[in-house]
Amino acid sequence: MSISLCMIVKNEAKHLPRCLDSVQDYVDEIIVLDTGSQDET
Repeated sequence: MSISLCMIVKNEAKHLPRCLDSVQDYVDEIIVLDTGSQDET
């Protein structure tokens, strides 16, 4: 069984790296969908 993390984000450049680092050992794939960020997301 594989586990995927799907995230819908907007203007989360400040928090996204830490969030992704915290889950990368627990999931097989990470899918990030950006919904029109104005920052570096």
